[in-house]
Order: sequence, then structure tokens, then C-alpha cells
Amino acid sequence: MGITIRIIALIALIAAVIAAALGLRATVYTDGTYQAVSQANDKGYTWAQVTLRRDKITAVELKEFDGKAAEKDFATYPWAQARQANELLPQRFVEKNTWDVDIVAEATSSSNKYREAVKFALEKARRRPVMTTTHFDGTFLGRSAAGARGYGLAWTTLQNDRITDVELKEITETGDFKDFETYWAPAGVARDQMTERLEAAAPADVRNVDVVAGVTTSSQQWKAAVENALTSSRVR
Repeated sequence: MGITIRIIALIALIAAVIAAALGLRATVYTDGTYQAVSQANDKGYTWAQVTLRRDKITAVELKEFDGKAAEKDFATYPWAQARQANELLPQRFVEKNTWDVDIVAEATSSSNKYREAVKFALEKARRRPVMTTTHFDGTFLGRSAAGARGYGLAWTTLQNDRITDVELKEITETGDFKDFETYWAPAGVARDQMTERLEAAAPADVRNVDVVAGVTTSSQQWKAAVENALTSSRVR
């Protein structure tokens, strides 16, 4: 019996040595490329694409979107520090192999949003998720497709997979925020009604929310914007 135990122990030791030599260890992340967005405020949000191989971040691509959900063009964007954050942070994420890197001076908001987007992407890649919810908690910005009269925006806040707040806005065909104080009165009423209906809906039921009669286009765009915000907030 003693010899048998020693033989089993020896076999286990040899297997462990071989596994270590071959790099066969339990990994935290599944190899692949993962995308995620940060939470949003009135200034916008960021997007990150993170590529992982054997628990190492091998590449990161970053984008930033403004408060109208339009991608910033850093070739023409006037704030130099924002451009620097977009250019410098990908390499920092790769070198440090983590989302928790130093921010770029005078680009604190952009840097922190990039960090959060990378953090969320890494969570999506985990073999054993830390998050147990379907959606990340927080506020996410979604937009509808653009039509002849513009498009809809929805800042959608989630907590424990429940919609707790929705803020709806609309962008005109000229790229401006629609002023509902002076715009066609039924549109303002429809926005308030759609806000209430969307806040009361479960995430899976947003597509079934009734539109406001007479303001169908805007109602449909707001629904689409909330659905896109929910898609952006998904953990998996």
C-alpha cells in the first residue's frame, strides 16, 4: 500500500512538472477579442476592443463618443490631451496587462472612461465571471438609427438588471439637440410618456412598449435607443 501511494504521488508530481513546463495552467480569461463600452454622461462614453492570449492583453483599440453618440475624430479634435489619451493608453493597458493604468494628465474623464471600458471587456472575457447579473450596473447611452428628421438618444440607467432611470433626447437632422420647450408640443408630451413607459419596462420587454399615437417615429427611435443602450450594457 505504501509503495502504491508513493507511486501515485510521484506520477502526480511528474504530471505537475510537465504541465508547468508546457504552460498548462488554469487561465483567468478565454483567448479572443472582446468589446465593451464605458458608462456615459452628458459628455459621452468610450469604447474598447481588447485582445487576449494566454491571460495577456496583446492589443487594445479605443474610441470615444461625444454627448450626441457621435464618434470623435481625433484628426481634427481640438483638445490635445484627449487625443493623447486615445493614443497613449492602449500601450499602457498592454504593458501593465490590466485596466488599472495611470491616467493621462488633463484628460481625466476620458482616461477613466477608457479604463472602465477595458475593465468591462476583461469581465466579458473571464472564464469564471465576477458579475452575476446580465447587465453592468450604471448609465449607458444608446442611439437609434438616423432618419430624415434625426435620431433618438437614451441614457439608460440599470441596477441589478432593472431599468431605474431613462433620459430621452432627440437630435435634429442638422445635428442639434431638439428643444422640447419650443418644439411641437405633442413631441414633448410623447417624450414624457415614453420615459415613464420605458422606465417601467423590464429590459427584455422594451421592444414591446407601446408607442405614443401621433408621435410614432420619435417613439420608435427612443425605444431603439434604449434597446441599444441595453445591448451595450450586457455582461455577456
